This record gives sequence, C-alpha cells and structure tokens, in this order.
Amino acid sequence: MKRVNLQGQKFGRLTVVRYHDSIRGRSRWECACECGRTKIVPAGSLRGGGVRSCGCWLDEVRRALGRRGRGNYKDGRTGTPTYESYQSMMGRCYIMSAGNYSRYGGRGIRVCERWHSFENFLADMGERPAGMSIDRIDPNGNYEPGNCRWATAWDQQRHKREQTHCKHGHEFTSENTYVATWHGQQMRQCKQCRRNRQREGRDRSLPCR
Repeated sequence: MKRVNLQGQKFGRLTVVRYHDSIRGRSRWECACECGRTKIVPAGSLRGGGVRSCGCWLDEVRRALGRRGRGNYKDGRTGTPTYESYQSMMGRCYIMSAGNYSRYGGRGIRVCERWHSFENFLADMGERPAGMSIDRIDPNGNYEPGNCRWATAWDQQRHKREQTHCKHGHEFTSENTYVATWHGQQMRQCKQCRRNRQREGRDRSLPCR
C-alpha cells in the first residue's frame, strides 16, 4: 500500500517533520510539538485525531482541572457556572479517571482546538444561562462552535446517543414505543418502563428517565 506523505502537515499542536519508520505496515512520523518537544506518532492517530500534542495538552488540562476538579483560571471565574461547565466538558473528554469518560473521550469525542482556551469558549458560547448546560446538537460530534448550545435537560434528552434503547436498556421497538408530551415537548417513551412504574405504584405518566 502506498504511504500517504504527511510531511509538513499540522495536526493540532503537532507538525509532521519526517517519516520515521513502519511497524506492521503502519507508518509512524516524527512530529514537532508547539511546546518544543518531539513525538513519534502513528499516521492513523494523526489523521484520526487521536493524538494532537506530545502530551503537553493533557498535562495542561490536568493542571487546570486540579486534583479534585478545581480550576485555576486567573481572572476569578473559577467556580462560576460557565467555568464549571467548561471544566466538566474538558474532563469528560480528556481525563480517563472521570466517571463519564467512556461515553465521551473514550469513544472519540473531543473539544476543538479553539476551545482549548477558556477565553475562546466564553467568547463563542457566552455565559451559561441559569438551569442550562452545554449540549451537542450532533451527539456524535465534537464540542465545537456550530455544534454546541446551552440547553435544558429536556432539550438534551432528545439528543442522546442511545437512540435505539431507553435509559433503562429497553429497545425502542414499534410495540414498545409511544410518544408523550412533557412540559410542552414531545418525547419518545418506553412502554415497558411505563408498565414497571404502574406495578410499583408510581405515576405511569412520568417520562422514562
């Protein structure tokens, strides 16, 4: 298979300097990072977006989030709702110890390079409105301008990745699905969950959550 020449191309913070070697038919390239260090990276990791720096960016994220998720943003925004949303977004995409990493960073969801700066994130998204959180319009897309908005929990329910099953794992078949209106919004619901709520003596009209 002909090797694609990546020399001179830029991927995140990495600029490809030269071809390094090939292991099991997979080419690896020597890359210069913006921080001054070099790194040998497989071509697939560069082109697929899996590696965007020599590791310095992840170190910066960890320092910014802190051991317990506490930030250190210099202008005093630490602890504000907007900065807390920013921290959570970065953590679930890049910190493997985050409880929800597997549903975000673990399946390839990333934060665009521009939003690696909180100042840019704030300029694009504005302050977080009360009662809302950040939502990706395309649930399989990255966190980036044009694919994110501030939304209520009800808005976000319609954009969940698990579109074939309800939150409790029941499949949305034609026989097990109905549409309910909740707070003025139509939502696909699970009949099995409704039957379970009825058996337990709970309100069967509640949404499957």
